[in-house]
Amino acid sequence: MGTEILQAAFEGYNACMFAYGQTGTGKTYTMMGEPDDIGLTPRICEALFSHIDDCDPEENVTFRIEMSFLEIYNERVRDLLPRKRRRKHERYTLKVREHPKEGPYVQDLSRHVVRDHREIQALIDKGNEIRTTASTHMHERSSRSHAIVTVTFSQARFEDDLPSEIVSKVHLVDLAGRNIESVHFNWIFAQTNHIFQKMKAIVCDFVKLVSPLALPERLFSASPSDQYARYVTRQVVQSLRTVRGQIA
Repeated sequence: MGTEILQAAFEGYNACMFAYGQTGTGKTYTMMGEPDDIGLTPRICEALFSHIDDCDPEENVTFRIEMSFLEIYNERVRDLLPRKRRRKHERYTLKVREHPKEGPYVQDLSRHVVRDHREIQALIDKGNEIRTTASTHMHERSSRSHAIVTVTFSQARFEDDLPSEIVSKVHLVDLAGRNIESVHFNWIFAQTNHIFQKMKAIVCDFVKLVSPLALPERLFSASPSDQYARYVTRQVVQSLRTVRGQIA
């Protein structure tokens, strides 16, 4: 898994892979992994660097890899890899903006140049340490936020004395889970239902983004609650609207 993602990136397409589902089903474990068993995100990044190492030096291509890591919690966006320490009230202050040519982007989100997959793994571990979590019946420490790792992959070429550059982005997304069992605190229960509505809207929007004819229109237009859920997912969806290639 992930081979098509890498192929799309090398061909200059943006790509996305995301995990969604019920709390405790292993979404974060699948995407992020653990120190002794890395997940899909570091594996894909490791394969990316391996592919670069296998490229023919005579092709005269220069590669540059940058990584960003953000969290979306209660419709607020924060940088999980800030370059400077932020005060508590300043952590969730990032805004999703629209660039006239490049499309949606997260303003002031830090991007870190990485030289190998180990540096990416270290940054993932650092970001995961401060992700918003909460204890539930189904999972002792369950993620309550969406997390998006974005790898920006640049290829600079010199052909016939003319420079050119191909830039692609790979979005690796860990969506917040849904707890269907009873829980101790009412605010967590309300939050899980809110997360589920967002998750439902996100999945529908992703499918519609890739192929508008993939699902019947009735699945995308429904009750006011569904419309509201789609409205409040704009941070996630706009952050990933650059995807026009592979979505897994």
